[in-house]
This record gives sequence, structure tokens and C-alpha cells, in this order.
Amino acid sequence: MPGRPTRLATAATRFAREMMRARLIGDGWVLLHASGVVFPGGRTLLALCDSGAGKITTALTLASAGAALLANDCCFARPHTDGTLHLLPWPATAAVGLGLLHALTFTHSARSHLQASEPPHPTQDQRVTNVLTTERASTLMSASGRELKAHIWPEQLTRRFGLSLATTGTAAGILLPRVTPSSGSPAHANATRRPEVTSSIFVTSNEERYPNIFGLTEGSNTGTPRARAEVLEHLNRLPRQEFDLSHDQTANTRLLTALTASLIPAVSPSPLLKS
Repeated sequence: MPGRPTRLATAATRFAREMMRARLIGDGWVLLHASGVVFPGGRTLLALCDSGAGKITTALTLASAGAALLANDCCFARPHTDGTLHLLPWPATAAVGLGLLHALTFTHSARSHLQASEPPHPTQDQRVTNVLTTERASTLMSASGRELKAHIWPEQLTRRFGLSLATTGTAAGILLPRVTPSSGSPAHANATRRPEVTSSIFVTSNEERYPNIFGLTEGSNTGTPRARAEVLEHLNRLPRQEFDLSHDQTANTRLLTALTASLIPAVSPSPLLKS
């Protein structure tokens, strides 16, 4: 039957993915809502914030400046006996707004691949595909007011846009971004606040497509209470910085490279980071 091999391959891949998630959780890992970028020595900055507040903007800006991308939305964390917090990527589709895609100078490459008949991501709205193929748009909204975004596979971040992907890291600091609503607001660090990291950072079962992981973890699909408590304790010991991003990508890059140098002192504050 037409399409059956693709559907079977997709189902097998999803099942294998959930088997891996179950195994990691069983081994003491917990899944975080976090973007992450890796610098020399495996030192990793995690971007933590609510959905739409700037995680992916932070991660892709630093990755475009030379860091290696560990995660665009979620990653696994587990304390190590050496006192560090180890991190693993949890590959997922990146949802990137058209304005950010253009600011990162990724639009032309995305258009070239689509015009060369490379199929778009199956969950990408057709209106986004049409815009990427034919014209430039800074934003695209649905009738309900939700921003429609380009959907990008992890491997496309490398193949299309030349980003480096990391396979492991060690938590070294936390970035707490917020995108300011006004296009005229400058990018700046908030020096007076260091918010505590709370349990809202953990991915909960109702946020997963397969919340019970096919019953493979006997109900502990978000990690054990002990593992979660240890990860929270470690995250709150790390240096962290809250800041506001603007719609000026050059200013965002300048601010983020400076914050990187302050949180990981051995990393040069040059506008072009080397990983």
C-alpha cells in the first residue's frame, strides 16, 4: 500500500525513541525543558524559560556564533559522582520563527532546499512552506493569533545551516532569557535578579506524546523524586543570569557573548565564539 513503508519506519523510530527515554530515566536521568550550547571542555550553558520566552533564540544565536548546539528544547541531566551535572541531548524538531530564521541568515538556505524539492517537515504548516519558498516574511500568524514557525530536523541544522551539534556536556551556567515585546527595546542583562530554578523545569508526563512510555518505566516517566531533587539542587548552585533580548540580532549576539564570558570566564568575549 502506498506510504506503508514510511508509516512503519516512523512507528518503529518512535518506539525506539521511547525505549531509549525509558532506559535513560531508569538509569537516573531526568528530562529538562532547556536549550543548551557547549563550549570548550564540554562546559555547557543551559537556557531556561517558559515556552516562547527565548530559549531557542538564545541557543541558536550562540550556536551561530560558534558554540555547539546540545539541545534546542529539551535535554537530559544527571548528577555525576565527580560533583558535576552531566547532560545529554534529546533530539527534537526545532520550531523557529520566520523573523529569527531571517535574522540568523538561514532563510536563503531553507528556501534553496525547498526549491530543490526537498520535502518540508511533515508538521510544518503549509503557509510557512509557501512563504519560505516564495517570499520573505518576518512573522506569520494563524487565525487564532499563534505564530506559525518553520520546523527543522536536528540534522538539518547542520546540513542546511552549518551548525555544530554536541552529543554531551557538563552544566556550567544558566541563562534566563526573555524576549522584550517592543521592537525598540535594547538587549540588556538584569543585574539585580537571580531567580531560583524550580521544578517547573522538568518535562511532565502530560507534555509528552507517549506519556507512559508504553509502560516501560512503571509510572516513573519523569524521573525519580531523588533524581529530580538532586538535579534541582545542582542547578541552583550554578551561576545564572537573567536578561532581555531585543529584535536586533547583532545586539543579541553581543550581549550573549559577553554573558558567556562572564559565566564561563575562560571563553573569549569575542563576537565570534570558537568551540
